Amino acid sequence: MARPARRLAANAPGPFYVDASCIDCGTCWRWDPAHFAPGGGQARVARQPEGELATVRALLAQQACPVAAIGSPAEVLELARAGAFRGGPAPPGCALAAAGPWGSPGLCPGGMGSGASHHPGGVPGGDPWGGSLMRTVVAGMGALILAVLPAPVLAQLLGDGPGRGGGTLSWGPCPVLGRPGLEPGMDCATLPVPLDHARPLGAQLALRVSRLRAIGPGPRLGTLVLLDGAPGAPDALSLGAMARALPSAIRSRFDLLTWQRRGTGSRGEPGALHCWPSEEEARSWRARQPPSLPVGPAEETRWFDSWAELARACERHQGQLLPHLSSADSARDLELLRQALGEPTLRLRASGVASLIGATYANLYPRTLGALVLDGPIDPYAWGDNGNPLVMEGTDFRLERDLGTGATLVAFVRRCAAVGRPRCAFAPSAGGGPEAGGERRYAELLARLRQGPLRWGDRRLGTGEVFRQLRQRLQSVPADAPGGGWQGAARFLESLSRGGAKEGLAETSEEDGPPEQALSLRCSETPQPRQLGVIQALAERARSRSGPLGAWVVWSDARCAAWPAASAPYRGPWATPTPGPVLVIGHRFDPVFPFQSSLAMARELAQGRLLSVNGPGHTVLRNPSACVARHEVAYLLSGVVPPLGTVCSPDSPPFAGSP
Repeated sequence: MARPARRLAANAPGPFYVDASCIDCGTCWRWDPAHFAPGGGQARVARQPEGELATVRALLAQQACPVAAIGSPAEVLELARAGAFRGGPAPPGCALAAAGPWGSPGLCPGGMGSGASHHPGGVPGGDPWGGSLMRTVVAGMGALILAVLPAPVLAQLLGDGPGRGGGTLSWGPCPVLGRPGLEPGMDCATLPVPLDHARPLGAQLALRVSRLRAIGPGPRLGTLVLLDGAPGAPDALSLGAMARALPSAIRSRFDLLTWQRRGTGSRGEPGALHCWPSEEEARSWRARQPPSLPVGPAEETRWFDSWAELARACERHQGQLLPHLSSADSARDLELLRQALGEPTLRLRASGVASLIGATYANLYPRTLGALVLDGPIDPYAWGDNGNPLVMEGTDFRLERDLGTGATLVAFVRRCAAVGRPRCAFAPSAGGGPEAGGERRYAELLARLRQGPLRWGDRRLGTGEVFRQLRQRLQSVPADAPGGGWQGAARFLESLSRGGAKEGLAETSEEDGPPEQALSLRCSETPQPRQLGVIQALAERARSRSGPLGAWVVWSDARCAAWPAASAPYRGPWATPTPGPVLVIGHRFDPVFPFQSSLAMARELAQGRLLSVNGPGHTVLRNPSACVARHEVAYLLSGVVPPLGTVCSPDSPPFAGSP
């Protein structure tokens, strides 16, 4: 029986420990490699378990030890006796020892003596996932823990086992037909996660995981998880699109993987957020939507009431799901994914809104962070407003998205005027001219919009819709980007100024999915003003700061004013020490999240290293840079970050080449 007085010094501080009676058989770290490790002659606790599921795994490893060399406080075992880790009390008459392995022969079903030897074939160092040890442990623990665990949790605990080459995920070809984001050649699996991570044995969600295998040449180095944008956002990049944008050196050496974040998915999929019971009701609500930048008290009230109607529908039909859609929930899903993959550490590349999941993971699970790239990130403090209960400003206003979009628009119209036609369709003249001419032409278009919507093809667009179309296109500079990039933005403005033909331009739309999915993260974890009068006053203040763009971001935030259920987001600290640095990439003219957000993220992380891109656009996934690619490859393959103050240039300057 393990004794605290004989605790080995190599153990991580905390409740679980290995003592000097350990014979270095390897049973514990084969059972639970997330928390136990070989230690030069004797095993050790490398990391203390955090959370109920991790504690269950550590307790199983403790029970499996053949010489009872693993100890934990009586309080932990008392929780097991009370049923905290398995949904009910121990069977009557089943004694749990105060220390060391559980039970005595004959007291618990399948009786397992505290001193019994469980080496497969009597040989230390055998495989604890098969043979006589597996049969003995499962039989002895069945009535105590294993027999009452839900099947998904049991699979996580007793599948192939983390660290054993494949984890607990069962891979097969992806069902690509009718599934956006899935392509031929991808593998898919299902990851079970708790709806509520505070109750890991309760209701479960089944999240789809998709993977592209490393293509070589060179040995595979592991898995790189990719995330882009907000969950459910129509402009978030798919796994295939992200893979094609990454340097070949990364694509060749890593399996690339993403997963269906909680709250997303098609109608009927478990865990997908759809607030209207039928598609007909959803379409009816959309048809009643007022303009995205309401003008005057009547339109503002209609806007406020319309989104409050959606919020009530969400509370009525999805009230159980809403409190569990935070970035912290996704970060905990990510840790379960790492364990299921069998990866000792996590490598993650997250861009845009998804950067918050990466930063949260780095602070919740710093010891298992292998590498983290944050591209076009959010300022985490501005996002959460430090949980201010008296918040008077919305999320986009706090993040200064109006200023970031405005600065990019100014850079756009100036560059357009400088290069002239035909390279920029919205230029005042051919061959280039004074930059002020571009600003003047854009101001004239805004003045026309203030008089009312402008015709574009078979639609009429108001100011808010024009801003949204512009920001979507300005995210990407290259002309082959969705929406045509900066050249597409110029053609869009030119068609509006002429009264309308779309001229082959693809329309960007937020209506590709239910708006509640794209809003769920922002509305559930970021503080928002809730009174119409406060929002109206803030809109006027924002208008004085950045004109109609300011009012637009305020009313965009107002969609969350009546959101019914707040999640339990992670509020910090953000500077938890990590084993290595975090690479943060930011564009100087980012129309989505201003460059200040990248500066803030790099500053607030314990080892953030900023790599600046002296150009416009949102993320290098959408705006390639060979310079950034070299530094990213060096970081992911060797852990080397660029020197402090490094600045890169984009591969495609605005309006390069012919239109």
